[in-house]
Amino acid sequence: MAGAPPADLTAALQKMAAAGLGDSETNVFVRQISPLVADDAVRNLLAACGPLQVWTRPEADGVPKAFGFAHYRHPEGAMRAQRLLSAVQLADSALQVQVASKTQAKLTAYEAQVQLFLSRERAAGQPTEQYPFCRRDELDAAAKSTIDDILATITKSLAVGTGEGLRSENDLQKLEQQTRVQKRQREAEAETDRKRRRVVEDEKRRREKRDQTSSDRFRRAERHWLDEERQLRDKLKRVEEHIAFAREKRARLIEEEALDSSRTRRLIRSREARSQRVRERATDERLAAAAATAAAEAAAQAEAAASSPPPTVAPDSTPAILPIPAPTIALPTPVPTPVPTPIPLTPAIAPAASNPAISASSPSVPAPIPTPIRTPTPAPAPVVAPSPTPAPAPAAIPASPAASSLPASRPAFSLSLGGDTGSSNHGGGTTTATAVGFGLEADKKTKLTLLDRPSEADREKQREAAQAVVKQIPTNKEDLFAFPVDWALFDKAKLSESKVRPWIAMKMEEILGEEEPTLTGFILELLTTHSAPSVVLEQLTEVLDDEAEMFVIKLWRFLLYSVLMHAASAS
Repeated sequence: MAGAPPADLTAALQKMAAAGLGDSETNVFVRQISPLVADDAVRNLLAACGPLQVWTRPEADGVPKAFGFAHYRHPEGAMRAQRLLSAVQLADSALQVQVASKTQAKLTAYEAQVQLFLSRERAAGQPTEQYPFCRRDELDAAAKSTIDDILATITKSLAVGTGEGLRSENDLQKLEQQTRVQKRQREAEAETDRKRRRVVEDEKRRREKRDQTSSDRFRRAERHWLDEERQLRDKLKRVEEHIAFAREKRARLIEEEALDSSRTRRLIRSREARSQRVRERATDERLAAAAATAAAEAAAQAEAAASSPPPTVAPDSTPAILPIPAPTIALPTPVPTPVPTPIPLTPAIAPAASNPAISASSPSVPAPIPTPIRTPTPAPAPVVAPSPTPAPAPAAIPASPAASSLPASRPAFSLSLGGDTGSSNHGGGTTTATAVGFGLEADKKTKLTLLDRPSEADREKQREAAQAVVKQIPTNKEDLFAFPVDWALFDKAKLSESKVRPWIAMKMEEILGEEEPTLTGFILELLTTHSAPSVVLEQLTEVLDDEAEMFVIKLWRFLLYSVLMHAASAS
């Protein structure tokens, strides 16, 4: 180190090495290096802080980049570089010396170990002045003197335009060309800015011409603000009125819905009760007509039997029994109905289901079981049994005048709420009622539009595709680095900007503790030039230390996943 320690430095260094405070490589990241300064001058500045093992500064087209990586032999050198070189004005920019989060943790642990070592030495009564970390102020002063000399040399060379510490003539020509391009760009931007300012000034002059005095401008602005405030208040009032009207309308619709529902239920119950009463009346009239017909037939049969002459019997022969024909009596013809067909005497009446007049008038409610009406029947006269004759088919009993006046096919009523449509068919007539909103409106239907969402099957297919892509990517480092990359698709889809750049920026912020666009651009440049993963790992090991390998593995897996997923989605 700069500034020779006492004669027993060797014993002190051996004691430090035994305590774990010996040489330990420590890496620092140097950025914002001026393009005018030569690489040797930067190396000399870093070496003034402590023994420097390696200094690496990437280049592009023969021009060094604005950052580099320094590897110090001992943590004291890295710590001194942070103390003395950070924010040092080098030519036209200020240097920035940083360390990775892992290196910072290593330096923190080193400081704690130094304090523990010194406490032990003082407790044992041993001197501590010979150790380098006890002479930091002295060593910092010596390094600061060397750094000032180098900066003075660089400043002197800049004043002359050439000399020690500056770059070669070729580099300066390239820099001058870049400077000319940047100057033209700045001039174009300045010209655009001047035009924009000229337009703004013209507009300002026109505005000032309209507004003669500041008081007039203020009054105009005040009136404008008052008008806007009044308009906003009016708009707010209209919105509140609209909301109140909508609420009242909704309440009315709810009341109308309740009234319509109750009215509909009452109408349905009244129609069902009226239909039931009509059916019961028709049934009673049919039963009464059948009972009267049976009584009339019995009376006619008894009268015929009483008026027939007694049989004649020969003295020498067996009396012959003459067959009496079956009496045929017609039903009384009601005035409002057609003449019925004569039917024989039967003790039972046909069920309502066999009568089309009854079944047509009551499609949904079963007809009640008829109850026979008991009527007094005169005692029948003794009659000889007539010869058996086939009984005619029973004729249909006509409905009563009240029942026959009803229509043969009655439309049924159907109610549907909530925008649905209901219909029913009773007796051949169909009536459909649709409720739109809260009331009943005919011939209107509510159409619902479904959102276009991916189905569960589509989402499952997407998950399966992603899992298939992940399974294709190797997990072993050697197989992963040997896996082929479709660089043509990577360049065509511009995945470096859309996918890889945000991912690298996020990882750099996690590792270094802050965003580092320079290092992110350097990594992206390696990828856009289709560099092998081993080359990327070799370049990043200098700044990320042990974290470089895991970072490159994750980077390469993410790169392969992005390319394969883009290829799968394109297919």
